[in-house]
Amino acid sequence: EALVGPRTKAVVAVHMWGYPAPVEELRKLCDRHGLALIEDCAQAIRAELGEGGQVGSVGELGCFSFFSKKQLAVGEGGAVTTDDDELAASVRSLRSHAMTSVTWERHRGHGLGYDITDVGFNYRIDEPRAALALSRLERLEGDIEARRRVARAYRERLSGVEGLEILFDEEQVERSSHFAFPVLTRSGAERDRVRSELRERGIQTTFYPALHTLTEYGGGDQAEALPNATSLGERHFSLPIHNLLDSDRVELVAAELERTI
Repeated sequence: EALVGPRTKAVVAVHMWGYPAPVEELRKLCDRHGLALIEDCAQAIRAELGEGGQVGSVGELGCFSFFSKKQLAVGEGGAVTTDDDELAASVRSLRSHAMTSVTWERHRGHGLGYDITDVGFNYRIDEPRAALALSRLERLEGDIEARRRVARAYRERLSGVEGLEILFDEEQVERSSHFAFPVLTRSGAERDRVRSELRERGIQTTFYPALHTLTEYGGGDQAEALPNATSLGERHFSLPIHNLLDSDRVELVAAELERTI
């Protein structure tokens, strides 16, 4: 709350790795200061909040991704949720160049021309991907439960491995939709060494730099002011997880990690 200043207009809550951010508390903070709350749900579709409901239902806007790595994957595209009619109309307009009528509407005779009312974008998802997303939607719950089984297996197998910290508790595991399985090492140098050795053995891992370390957002200038984000960004990495990952491959990854750490 101390970071909220006169220039603050909104708070973006990121549901990282499929685990819900504390949006209930952030909602109260935003209401106290008259701020908008935007939920980044790109990695967390169908993740459940502690007080009921799902991610994307607390903020003014919830932003979802259908990129090929996501739980509901169609290659590209996404969706925005809101219960505000004005925001919904604005999102629909901006996704298609802020045009007052699009080609399909004019083709069906709903308009002879169009106007541009804002600086919009080409963010439309095409019909084949939309159809694929709808066809996969009925499998989503089962796919997430399969990912949860992989996460439970990793947690059991890696519990107690010295030098490795397993994040989150059992309740959070049940509420997550498991985009990734993150772990922490003692240091950034240790993280980099472990990832390099695993890569040499054919095991892909990934990590997500803390936002303030990226060039556009300061290139690390805020490291002292953001010690937790800096430390987590340097020390974490994620193990392979997928709804089709079987127990043999989980054991292979876990055994190689235990041997490397």
